[in-house]
Amino acid sequence: MKLGLIAGNGRFPFLVLEAARAQGHEVTVVAAKEETFPELEHLADRLGCAVHWISLGQLGTCIKVLRTAGVTHAVMAGQVKHTKIFSGGIMPDLTFIKVLSQLASKNTDGLIGAVANVLHDNGIELINSTALLEPLLAGAGSLTKRAPTPDEQRDVEFGYTRSEEHTSE
Repeated sequence: MKLGLIAGNGRFPFLVLEAARAQGHEVTVVAAKEETFPELEHLADRLGCAVHWISLGQLGTCIKVLRTAGVTHAVMAGQVKHTKIFSGGIMPDLTFIKVLSQLASKNTDGLIGAVANVLHDNGIELINSTALLEPLLAGAGSLTKRAPTPDEQRDVEFGYTRSEEHTSE
């Protein structure tokens, strides 16, 4: 699959890039000039992936780069400080201005959802950022030398139930 990696800061984009290449995906990296660690370009070069550096707010350019590369699926990996986006420290293009003007709430979830919708409208499906990292994720069951006591297990189940309630709100 031709995959786009929209990279923010931190180590997560490195893990996603390595996992995607290990799974045989052809990856085009779109790196945020203001956020992405420059070392990602060295890894991408070593893995035979193109890197395009664009500024935050240049969503139209991001879409053009991905479509030109034939990308049909993309993943966002790494942090982008949304305060930079909302504080006026960036120069948004017309595509991004339209996204910002239609936000119901100016928070990370609202912004990612709106960007995902624009990508979808342009033939690019945003996939879960952990989809490529299954081998690195903890499996079900106890991860310690001993299993939880019955009291501890009830606490775990209660916490898990509460966590599910909050993610569905």
